[in-house]
Amino acid sequence: MGDEFYGLGVDIWSIGCIFAELFFNQTLFDKTNPDEMLWEIFKRLGSPDFSKWPLDESSKKRLGKLPEFAGWGFRDIQAAHPHFDFYACDLLKKMLDVNPCDRPTCQEILSHPYFLQ
Repeated sequence: MGDEFYGLGVDIWSIGCIFAELFFNQTLFDKTNPDEMLWEIFKRLGSPDFSKWPLDESSKKRLGKLPEFAGWGFRDIQAAHPHFDFYACDLLKKMLDVNPCDRPTCQEILSHPYFLQ
């Protein structure tokens, strides 16, 4: 999204995607065009609060074309996959928070109730 800083949040996002793909045996966000990918992500997870997440001007201009999404989450996935329980859904939501600064650390992931069941 135009951010030049590579931090832990990027890796946590990847872990979240792999976590979901292991459950569902399919890619969670299956788009190749960056704008289509963002559309799918925001549609599912909601639009980020850009006031807490500064972007460069070109990214603001590009993303300003997208509508605001409330996000419909993972209810459809939970309904289709009963083994994807409350704790799995909660963990996935945290790893795929649209703001990378709000994603959990690896230690927080390992101490999530999903792994304590």
